[in-house]
Amino acid sequence: GVELIIPFEKKAQKSDERIAQLNLKKTQIEYEQRKDDIKKEVEVAWLQLQNLQEQISQASQVLDLEKNKLAAKEKDFRLGRTDANQVILFQQDVIQAQVQYLQLQSQFSAVQIQLELAVGNLLSKYNGAS
Repeated sequence: GVELIIPFEKKAQKSDERIAQLNLKKTQIEYEQRKDDIKKEVEVAWLQLQNLQEQISQASQVLDLEKNKLAAKEKDFRLGRTDANQVILFQQDVIQAQVQYLQLQSQFSAVQIQLELAVGNLLSKYNGAS
């Protein structure tokens, strides 16, 4: 009789190698995608920080202006040139400017934390690890 020998072991080994290569390639692609995602997260957070810094600077200037206007209005009140209602309106303007300034500072802190998380420095920063 005729014997036919089929090398199943080699086919199985080649199949396993091919699966391993495909899994490795998939893992490499996922790694690169995650690396790109992190890079984008860092860039977005960095741009947000820069924008918020500018907004905080502007809000600080507005707050200073509102405080100066209030001080002038209070002086006018002491001199009898204006009434209490006008002073109250200027006080409300100062309060609104303070709220805006504090909200921007809060947003800045939140974005700063997002940036630290994206970069991976948050835990080492507060645990003293490097």
